[in-house]
Amino acid sequence: MPIASFTRRHSPLLAAARRQFGFTSAATYGFPGLGSFNYTKLEYQALKRFDLTNRTFLIGTLHQGSFLHSEVPNPAAPDPQDRYAIPIAEFFNVGGADNLKGLSNNLIGTQELHTTWELYFPWFLGAHHRIIQSDWQSWYWILYAGVGTLGFSSKTYTSFSSYIPDTGLGFESAVRIWKYHFFVSGILARALKGTNHVTARLSVRSYR
Repeated sequence: MPIASFTRRHSPLLAAARRQFGFTSAATYGFPGLGSFNYTKLEYQALKRFDLTNRTFLIGTLHQGSFLHSEVPNPAAPDPQDRYAIPIAEFFNVGGADNLKGLSNNLIGTQELHTTWELYFPWFLGAHHRIIQSDWQSWYWILYAGVGTLGFSSKTYTSFSSYIPDTGLGFESAVRIWKYHFFVSGILARALKGTNHVTARLSVRSYR
C-alpha cells in the first residue's frame, strides 16, 4: 500500500512568536499498480498576523484541501469514505485542535475549506509570577472565531448551509519550570451548529 508524497512547508507554530506571514502546501499521491490506493491530494494553508497595537494582534488562517482524483472501487458502499481508494488517515478533517476547535475530528471528506481568526491581547508580559516551581512570564487571552465546511463533492463549497461557525475563548502563556521553557495554551470552544457542548483543549509545547 505505498503512498508517495511531496510536501512544501513554511509555517510558524507558536502564536505569540509567529511571523507576519506563513504558507504551507502539500501534495500526496497514491500510485495505481503499486498498491490498493489511487488518488491525488492537494492542500494549502496560509497564515497572516495583523498587529493592531504593539501588544495586541490578530492572526487569521485559511486552509483548503481537495482530492483532484480518486478511484472509486466501491460506489455502492453505504459510508462515503468506503467508496474511495483513499486511506482513512488521508481524508480531510474540519475539526480538531488545529482546525475548528469546537468540533471533534470525526468528520471527514474529500473537499475541505475553513478559516480561523484569533485576537490576542495580553494580561501580563515580561513578568515573573512564581507558582511553586514555575515562573509564568507572559499570558495572552484569546478571542477565537472560525467557520468551515467539509464534504465529498466540489458542490460543498457553494452550499452555504453546510458551513459550520465556531467560537471560543482561550489563552496562551510562556512558563519556565526549572530550566525548561514551555508554551501552554488552552481554549473553550463551541460549534454553533450541530452540537450543544463546549469542547476544552489544552496544549503544551517546549521551546528554547
